[in-house]
Amino acid sequence: MTRQQGTRQVRAREGKLIIMTQPFKCPSCGAPLSFEQPGATLRCPFCGNTVIVPEELRAGGGGGGAQPLQQSAPSLDNIIGQAAKLGELGQLVRGGNKIAAIKLYRELFGASLKDAKEAVERLERGQSVEVMHAQGGAYHNVEINPAQFPPVPTAFQAPTRPRARGCWLAPVLIILLVIGSSVALVVYLSFSKVRETVGNIPFVPSSSNPTSPTGFASVALEFGSEGIGAGQFKDARSIGVDGEGRIYVAEYLGGRVQVFDAQGKFLSGWMVDAKMPLRGMAVDRKGTVYIVQKGVITRYEGMSGKSLGEMRASGASRFDDVTLTQDGGLLATAYAGGADDIVRFNSNGQVVQTIRQAISGQTDRSELNMRLASDGLGNIYALGTFNSAVLKFTREGRFITRMGGEGNEAGQLRAAHALAVDGQGRVFVSDTKGIQVFDTNGRYLDVFKVPNNVAFGLVFNDRDELLVAARTKVFKFTINKTR
Repeated sequence: MTRQQGTRQVRAREGKLIIMTQPFKCPSCGAPLSFEQPGATLRCPFCGNTVIVPEELRAGGGGGGAQPLQQSAPSLDNIIGQAAKLGELGQLVRGGNKIAAIKLYRELFGASLKDAKEAVERLERGQSVEVMHAQGGAYHNVEINPAQFPPVPTAFQAPTRPRARGCWLAPVLIILLVIGSSVALVVYLSFSKVRETVGNIPFVPSSSNPTSPTGFASVALEFGSEGIGAGQFKDARSIGVDGEGRIYVAEYLGGRVQVFDAQGKFLSGWMVDAKMPLRGMAVDRKGTVYIVQKGVITRYEGMSGKSLGEMRASGASRFDDVTLTQDGGLLATAYAGGADDIVRFNSNGQVVQTIRQAISGQTDRSELNMRLASDGLGNIYALGTFNSAVLKFTREGRFITRMGGEGNEAGQLRAAHALAVDGQGRVFVSDTKGIQVFDTNGRYLDVFKVPNNVAFGLVFNDRDELLVAARTKVFKFTINKTR
């Protein structure tokens, strides 16, 4: 086993990811801290503040030996809470809510951002993760198997006595029946009068309804269902459109890419690597598809899936997302030595620009999951899902402004997934609240929801219609508000 400062990793022979932690949260930023030989203080690597280590975790005074932690039996509340958290983690992983799953994983096990991301990605692939967690002065192995995630307990309910239940249940049912009969009689007697009155009132759709004509956006097209047949999806998260309006939809796992016409009619389908997650996709006007898998950008012929070769950039160890620019170029997120860089390719596939540490350089927080978009003026937009913010840069790479911020209020982001920019420079960002809209300067405008779904992929076509990939369905929205 190899020891490192803070979180330690080892890989068992059977290929399980094993993480050893002794968690301790920073009181300033809430980041998980860990240590092997604690003293009275340590420095938080996330916010830089000096943190006082709790007395029971410090090295023993004078003798230099570490004081053992007091081991106590877990309480019933702790057992229920742990089961609830693991159940919630399972729901997040199964639901494709990767960002929230990584945050919860870090909260549960005190893992680093990188370790938590790797662990959640393994769980998404159906692989188990083994955690070595410090408790009572010793390390305990905990295996997380995605096939055995517990359900989320709603609450602990003490057993009730059947006799007491029967005493009040019958009278309550009788009262409800009497009330229901009375209401039905009143409704029946007055129905004709109510119908006449309502018929004279003009119908005005609610502006809060995201699909109403008076809302910010309306659903113009919806297609797809859950399955593996033509026009069906299991986990659609990437979407693109070419100059003819053809819609390309790719699934996160399974390697399937399907092509549809502008009305959602299935045209063709093809496969890429079925074993690796498909992290990003973009489609140019000619129908060339750019797909990111295993950290590599590969070009494909859109209708047939014929491989057209890989795109490379010196110094970039791993690519993670791609988007097209209006001049035919390509923007890609690249990670070299842990840095979150943005690389620009020209239309000939040559690297012409690199923005170093695009998000972490502005926020001083690491970013391992960056999504990209660009507008008609060449401005670059980078969504940092771990930073819960969108950063805007000029075509030359100069930072302009920041929008969003972590939280549940309007204009704040929680578990953001994707972004796109329309023809007016408005920025659309999907998160747990729906699709939030900001103007070109970062001012919050509005929000609308995808019916019964979460948007994982966003792209605009030439008609300024928003196409959304939502796991088992695809939606096309028309934007009602032009200003």
